[in-house]
Amino acid sequence: MGRRYERLGYGATAGASGLITTVFEWVPDYDGEPLPDNVIATEDCSASWGVTSYNGTATGSADNGVGSPYVRNADGLGGYSSGVRYQVKAGAATITLTTTPVVSAYTPGGAIGVSVIYKAAVDPVVCGLQGTTVKADHTEHILIGQGCNASLTAGPCTLQNYTWTIGGDTFKSYEAHGYPEGGNDGFARVTFLSGADLALPSPHWYWRSEGGLGSQIVWVSGSADAYANGVNVGRVTGSRLLTVWAPDYFCGYNATNVTVDVDALTGNVFVGAGDWSHNGIQWTGKAIPPSLFGTARGGIWSFVQTTIGHRSVVENSAQMCDSYNDLPGLDTSYPYDPDGGIQRCDDSNAGWPDDDSEHSSGDSPGYKNVPASVSNVNFSDQFWTYMMYRPRDKGYGNQWVPLHQIAWQWSVNVNQPVNGWALWPPPIPSVQGQVQVTVDSRWTVHPVWTRVIIPKPYVPCP
Repeated sequence: MGRRYERLGYGATAGASGLITTVFEWVPDYDGEPLPDNVIATEDCSASWGVTSYNGTATGSADNGVGSPYVRNADGLGGYSSGVRYQVKAGAATITLTTTPVVSAYTPGGAIGVSVIYKAAVDPVVCGLQGTTVKADHTEHILIGQGCNASLTAGPCTLQNYTWTIGGDTFKSYEAHGYPEGGNDGFARVTFLSGADLALPSPHWYWRSEGGLGSQIVWVSGSADAYANGVNVGRVTGSRLLTVWAPDYFCGYNATNVTVDVDALTGNVFVGAGDWSHNGIQWTGKAIPPSLFGTARGGIWSFVQTTIGHRSVVENSAQMCDSYNDLPGLDTSYPYDPDGGIQRCDDSNAGWPDDDSEHSSGDSPGYKNVPASVSNVNFSDQFWTYMMYRPRDKGYGNQWVPLHQIAWQWSVNVNQPVNGWALWPPPIPSVQGQVQVTVDSRWTVHPVWTRVIIPKPYVPCP
């Protein structure tokens, strides 16, 4: 907006002044859109005067009301105050801006003119999220394990010195390796967001849980110093609300007995959880994203197991022990082979599809093919079985996250009968105890390990 006054003649005076009030009203893009945390108000104002003096010395002054200095023209026939003011204001239904420009001029002779030109704008500070699913009602959603990026914009300003606050159970990365190769004994570790990560202009992260309740509403908020033309105009904040979801899933188990079992055809002896024909424990599961994510699946799920045990045998009258006794680690393979058969080694893409189809796997820890030289088997193992999920990648990465844990244990202490293992008295299989499940629940903590527990020859006990 602007005002302009002009007079022609001799001994003329002209001026323009007054309060300018500009009111901006928040107009949401959709019903329920929240007000921004902050806005950047920009006021551009120019106050100036000029004359064509030919009968004496002209005088004048100008103040644009937004804090810019007055400058007189080199020829003395005019002057101006022109500049831009930036302000950080709290978001509100209405934003009111005011300024009072003043300009005046006098000439003893000649033409004279004064003007005020004023423009104003208000830009919301916007926190943007990438990697989410946006529904028709403009709500944002994301699955655990899907990557998310955040950004912050503040109209005409540049931003520095970021600080981010991200709600919920987040992590930066999960790295897991299984069967040892090339001297690497395998490991799994979780890296969480650091202070440096939360000071980046555009941080990247994943949610590993939704609080264990199916879904969780969380806030993502970023703050930064806003600069305009190299000047710090204030601290700004932008935030975003979204819902974090876990897939719909089922995880169950069937635990059986601890037995001594003799194969009727071969005479081979098994001492452990289950028997020659059945797993000691069988896990069954399925997973599917909630329907609001549409029909596109593309995710996978699998089982991963860690263990700690203590195993010893008496062989040829010598006490022999497992070299991994009392050491925790990954149980044999990462993850368990979803196809059955030989377990895959370090295959992060192994898994069943998240299409609501049910699949099973299991375990039968124990001593298979017990030789006649072994007179005693004394095993005690604990296991933690995790149902893991990796959603489809929407362009910002995806990571394995835990869904469920089944903690279980078994033990046996049995001597070879006088007539030998192969002549174990009926009934066969001979029940020696039961597999015991101690935990069966939704789980939100990643499994970690620093070694892989794999079969090795027994060594003399320490």
